[in-house]
Amino acid sequence: MKQITLITLLIFSFGKMNAQTIQKKGTYKLVVSFTSIGAGIDHSSMTKIDSLIGTCSKKPVYEICRMGREGETTYLFHLKELTKHEQKKFIKKIKEQIVNKNLVHIEENKLFNSPCRN
Repeated sequence: MKQITLITLLIFSFGKMNAQTIQKKGTYKLVVSFTSIGAGIDHSSMTKIDSLIGTCSKKPVYEICRMGREGETTYLFHLKELTKHEQKKFIKKIKEQIVNKNLVHIEENKLFNSPCRN
């Protein structure tokens, strides 16, 4: 019985070491969440959004929060480097890139408080 307890403790400790998380907390101008319902995320929309971000003349600064086992990812934008007009245009363009609206959720002025994997 002691061996089983020790093995369980070691496995749990090893899993904890590999699954390092960071708590992200704050209010973001734009939160883009790629979710999954058992078959992975909408990679097509993610690729389009990545491309859009890469082509912006003023590169928007963003953080990435990875969660789950199927690629669930959230992009967190403050958009402070953009003017109000540029923010509106950027958000509109982001929304236009979404292929599967069931798997990609966009929220504005969102309080985000979640653990994220490194």
